[in-house]
Amino acid sequence: MVHTVRNLLFVLLAVMGVAILFTGTGGDDRRQEVRTRTPPQSERQTAAPRAGAPAPANEMVLRPGRGGHYYVTADVGGAEIRFLVDTGASLIALSADDAERIGLEPESLDYTGVVQTANGTMQVAPVTLDEVRIGQMEVDRVKAIVSRAPMGMSLLGMSFLRRLESYRVEDGNLVLSW
Repeated sequence: MVHTVRNLLFVLLAVMGVAILFTGTGGDDRRQEVRTRTPPQSERQTAAPRAGAPAPANEMVLRPGRGGHYYVTADVGGAEIRFLVDTGASLIALSADDAERIGLEPESLDYTGVVQTANGTMQVAPVTLDEVRIGQMEVDRVKAIVSRAPMGMSLLGMSFLRRLESYRVEDGNLVLSW
């Protein structure tokens, strides 16, 4: 457990440091890039509705999981990836295993990003994810990195979250609006 937390901290610091590799999306076009889709009935819900009331069509409510953290499963490149939602991470950070699951070949990526963290220097490969889908929410062309360092779980960072209309903690739950 301590090893996993240390690795997540290591990657978090790296993600924050590599943010300068990318230019941000302007606020005016943000809403055009987040879409709502109607999922088939067979799709599993990744979020729980608020007690006593269903969430609006453009809102998702995530209950805290282990340790009070928020977790979500997203469809990335046709593969389900489990993410830790991390507002302190500048970008989506994929583990090498998750990168491989979505069709990337970690060994052939260009690890041109070099970041300095508390645990030393780390190399990362900048990538762009064509689409990240969580339930009815779709976000296209999301900046991400693939880490060479071992990661216990991929991180859903600000390169995704800042493209939403808003995100907030309400009654202990994380509410994503688009």
